[in-house]
Amino acid sequence: MAHVQDYETPNLRIVDVTPDSIRLAVDGDDFEVAAGGRRRIELSPRAVELIGEDEPEEITPELSVRYPGRREIHHPASNASDRLFPSFDLDLTSLANPLAVPLQNGELDHVALATDLGISLEERPCPERVLWQAFAYTAFDPRRKSVPDIGRTYDDHLVVTAR
Repeated sequence: MAHVQDYETPNLRIVDVTPDSIRLAVDGDDFEVAAGGRRRIELSPRAVELIGEDEPEEITPELSVRYPGRREIHHPASNASDRLFPSFDLDLTSLANPLAVPLQNGELDHVALATDLGISLEERPCPERVLWQAFAYTAFDPRRKSVPDIGRTYDDHLVVTAR
């Protein structure tokens, strides 16, 4: 890494995006990155002017592309009573009712709850881990005055309805 004064940026454009892959055109060449994959693409050599140097230097930059695949964003209206979440492969019929939730310092321990329910958060991408935390607090917060209803939609999402 170096601070540069002048640099010719690569010509980069997204050609196509599908749930399975993304196709890019980089300096006239096509590249494909599979969903969940990462790829390093060596670019053509470029002349750069380093700050404080008189002579340009030739470098071969590398582009790092990561394509996570399709992601869902769940954002209910602020006045809605229903909250929609991914299923997390959770089998609602197997849950105890009421469910004893693990606490840490008097607060819900959402990581321990996931472990208790057989959900491996480490294997999930960051957005899903954040959604799990939101789901756990929406559905099982021990400070909640009422008990919400948890249901499942036909397309395998969890719905938490506040009473």
